[in-house]
Amino acid sequence: MKKRMVPGILLSVLAVYMVFETVRLYSLITRPDGTFITDADVAFGLYLFGGLLELNPSLTYPNAPPYLFALCAVTVLLALAAVLCFWRARRGKAHGDRTACHERSIFMTRDELKAAAVAMLDRSYCPYSHFPVGAALECADGTVFTGCNIENAAFSPTICAERTAVAKAVSEGHRDFVRIAVAGRCDDFCVPCAVCRQVLREFAPNIEIICLNGAGQERTFTLPELLPHSFGPEYLTPEN
Repeated sequence: MKKRMVPGILLSVLAVYMVFETVRLYSLITRPDGTFITDADVAFGLYLFGGLLELNPSLTYPNAPPYLFALCAVTVLLALAAVLCFWRARRGKAHGDRTACHERSIFMTRDELKAAAVAMLDRSYCPYSHFPVGAALECADGTVFTGCNIENAAFSPTICAERTAVAKAVSEGHRDFVRIAVAGRCDDFCVPCAVCRQVLREFAPNIEIICLNGAGQERTFTLPELLPHSFGPEYLTPEN
């Protein structure tokens, strides 16, 4: 059972329980003539002690008392909360886990960004190199796109994790990148290859690159450190 379903299940159980309790309270405070006991202390004494308290026959009310409506309202709110939890769980399943898709307007911490990159290692398709790589690319507005390396038997169509994340971001209209976390399972720090560095250079010449090794240790670079004297779009302006 998915963890995201647990809150909805618990709220559903509680809502069902409250339905039975509401029915029980209704039966306890309803008189044979259809009127209701209105004294809250007496009514809830009945509710808690199962009718062991002596009632005052003069305490009657032609309509359902407010505390019964309050109990009904709590039951309805619990049911709505359960529905909302199930809806969010289904939405999360449809869009994948947070680390497998992009999240808008949520600024990840540094550790969360690194965790998102590490989580992508399990999604890597690398039957030839057996070298999984995961990446998490953060945009200026907080949106995070993840990627993994996807290999191909013809080798040249293989795409790295960093370029997968960039392609997903650009295809969604994001081009302003702030930092990227790159994770591997090797002993040394997993740094982007030259092609990925050039792709990052196209959109974010000064991007921060967080490189992780298999032990979770990090080393941080800027793109100019990894790709000095680089070639970029500004070289192709009419003036040049």
